[in-house]
Amino acid sequence: MLQLETPGLDVRPLTALTALTRLAIGGEAAAAGVLAQLRSLQELLGWKAPQFTDQGLMELTALTRLMHVC
Repeated sequence: MLQLETPGLDVRPLTALTALTRLAIGGEAAAAGVLAQLRSLQELLGWKAPQFTDQGLMELTALTRLMHVC
């Protein structure tokens, strides 16, 4: 599991991790647009991410392998 919370962290490089299945991400690092591109993601744990909106959550519906969101 990859865990990220660094403020101002550019998470776009995560899209290169094509086998990433579990991710814990919080704070400013939680960017729904980038997370929605992680097609292999099966489990997502998010915390302290007030910028993660209802619309951002809906973007995650593109992740057909995603089984758990906490």
